[in-house]
Amino acid sequence: MNELVKTGYDMLYLSLCALNEVMPDKERVKEMNIDMLFELCQKHSLTSLVYYALAKVIAPEKRWLEANGKAVRKNMLLDLEREKILAFMNDNGIKHMPLKGIILKELYPKPYMRQMSDNDIWYDESYSNELKNFMRKLGYKDIVVGKAHHDEYKRPPVYSFEMHRELFNKSQEPFYSYYKDINRLFIRDKNSKYGCHFGIEDFYVYMLAHEYKHYSSGGTGLRSLIDCCVYIKRYGNELNFTYIETETKKLGISDFEEKQRMLCRKLISMNFDMLYGYEKEMLEYFFLSGAYGNLENNVSNKLKSFDADGKINSKSKVKYIFSRIFPPMEFYKVYYPFFYRHRFLLPICFLVRVYKGIFVSHKKLKKEIQVLKKHNYQGEDENCEKI
Repeated sequence: MNELVKTGYDMLYLSLCALNEVMPDKERVKEMNIDMLFELCQKHSLTSLVYYALAKVIAPEKRWLEANGKAVRKNMLLDLEREKILAFMNDNGIKHMPLKGIILKELYPKPYMRQMSDNDIWYDESYSNELKNFMRKLGYKDIVVGKAHHDEYKRPPVYSFEMHRELFNKSQEPFYSYYKDINRLFIRDKNSKYGCHFGIEDFYVYMLAHEYKHYSSGGTGLRSLIDCCVYIKRYGNELNFTYIETETKKLGISDFEEKQRMLCRKLISMNFDMLYGYEKEMLEYFFLSGAYGNLENNVSNKLKSFDADGKINSKSKVKYIFSRIFPPMEFYKVYYPFFYRHRFLLPICFLVRVYKGIFVSHKKLKKEIQVLKKHNYQGEDENCEKI
């Protein structure tokens, strides 16, 4: 077991100690690579959760204290700011629904344990201009508005909101079609005239769909798995898994849901000795992905998607390269909206992309080429190396 994977298991162990509010084993903590542990926790947005467990057995260094303090402060500031935004929506008749971490953090033993990079809120897009004007009045810069399935607003030093018009973009099928008519899944909030929420099963299905979107592309970090553990721990005995199986089959993620649920149940009980081989592979994939995945996972998973058997071979590589040179129109809609609206200028866009690849994103392009070359040495008809 290499040092990074070992540290991943240490991060997982301490995260579960925090969730279960149990004292970590002092001797095990003494053997941990604390420097690597801190770096990995930062990458996975798990510093506050691990800090909570670590502080029970050792005196954390200054960097742990500072990182935890920043994370807790950010959560508090986002909570206060979100209340202003939700109040505006209620006062102006805008249907809305907080998403993902906003809900999940309340299920942790302490809300501040769940670090937040931003806040995600679905809203009725017919009020886009009203929301944009309000956010500008609050001092936000609209980074992206009306060009993707969510609008992005930021304000220094820590405020970041993603206001979702839709839960998935059109290229993300079957998720897009499933959630296009989102109103059918809404339950009206009791204390908010225009606020909505999912039922516990539908929130779970959405949480898994969002996670799988990342898991199957660039990967997703351990925090996603921990979120699932927290949810299963809280609602596992209440969830209607017959309904969940039906809905996840529609989304093509029923196998993923079942495997992860079984893994989460073992992790919640901290029963590491009973992990199957594929469960260890899943864990290590989480460890090596970072909070939002990485380029190697992204390229490898896309290469496999071009083969019916999920293998990487010369044909899948050709298809991948072709898709990068000639991406679908949805790509232009999201990343090059001007050229999407003026499609006769697409040849110029091709040159723009070449320029950016060489002079702006050359490090990313170089890494992408390295990943493709890496698979040349693994045999054309072999599956890509497990990450």
